[in-house]
Amino acid sequence: MAKTRDKSKRGKPAPKTRQNKPKKPFPIKAVIIAACAVVILGAAACGLGFALSVHSLTVVATVNGEPVTYGEYSHYLAADRATTASKFLSSGAQNGADFWTTPVNGQTPLDALKQTALNDAVKSKVQQMIARDNGVISDISYSAFVSAWKAQNADRAQNLADNQPIYGPQQYTESVYYDVNLSNLQSDTINAIAADAAYTDDQLRQLYEQEKDSEFISVSSLEVLRITVPFDSTDQASMTDALALANEIRAKIAAGADFADAASGYGGKAAEDDITIDMSRTRTDQNATEALLYTAQQLQAGDVSQVYQDTGWYAIIKCVQPSVSSYRAFDDVKSVLSKDMATNQYNAQVDSTVASADVQTTAAFGRIGIKQVNAAAAAV
Repeated sequence: MAKTRDKSKRGKPAPKTRQNKPKKPFPIKAVIIAACAVVILGAAACGLGFALSVHSLTVVATVNGEPVTYGEYSHYLAADRATTASKFLSSGAQNGADFWTTPVNGQTPLDALKQTALNDAVKSKVQQMIARDNGVISDISYSAFVSAWKAQNADRAQNLADNQPIYGPQQYTESVYYDVNLSNLQSDTINAIAADAAYTDDQLRQLYEQEKDSEFISVSSLEVLRITVPFDSTDQASMTDALALANEIRAKIAAGADFADAASGYGGKAAEDDITIDMSRTRTDQNATEALLYTAQQLQAGDVSQVYQDTGWYAIIKCVQPSVSSYRAFDDVKSVLSKDMATNQYNAQVDSTVASADVQTTAAFGRIGIKQVNAAAAAV
């Protein structure tokens, strides 16, 4: 029972008029309505953002004793939401108001999402812990991250005000900066591991042999002379005439005519050009047609092809410089190999630490529901 204060002891007379009036009955109905309003408002506050029970600094899990806050975890709730929904919809789940809480094969989409997000948050925390162990960062708390994010945006705003160039967006959202920050931590940690490592040539050479076909192969450019005789693919007569002319030109070359001159004298019905193709950029080179590349592969320097059909023309090519594959020398790529070795070492450490990690969830983790999932997604 609430305590009342005796105002008469403070030297002030009690109001006489109120003592002489009859008391009105206490408004019980108003009390009930007010109490219901409090309950409803409180429930709404919890549902919209866990304002009363979970906030961004609330610990929802620990990884080897290292706290994972709701602010970190909610990043992955938003990131994994769409893929989880797609997976369950493809497995027969019905899209609707009860989608997230209806089990499919014994598991609800909500529980699956929470577990997937937890797995990602655990890996992220492990990567932060390894970065700290390698001297890349000293404070891996969520509050330290938020401070760094705000400082980064403040710097960007100042640079804009001073007409100084900035790279990337004018302002980072928290979600985007979380990914950028984690990526930078990973890169800096790998660099730190590589700097401290003393890999032997035998170790590096073993990796070189494993990677040379995919990472260290060098392909020279292809150079050919080409004669083309265009045709209308919708007109059979045009195609027949073009093929006859191309075969005539090929016969002249076989008889000793110079390739560059063989296409002349036909009133513009045939043309000759010199093509150089960067074999590392064939997808963006319009001259690097499949037919030309296939035909060129059969030729050595000085060889002349037979007539072949390409897109919109018949063609003949003479190989000037064939494309040749070779490997970059081991000594020239040792620094790259050291970085690759450090990357492999880092990935192995992350995987083993995650696999053996002691992960504990808190009571707050159990209170996370679909409204929090939707709120996290809307905040991205």
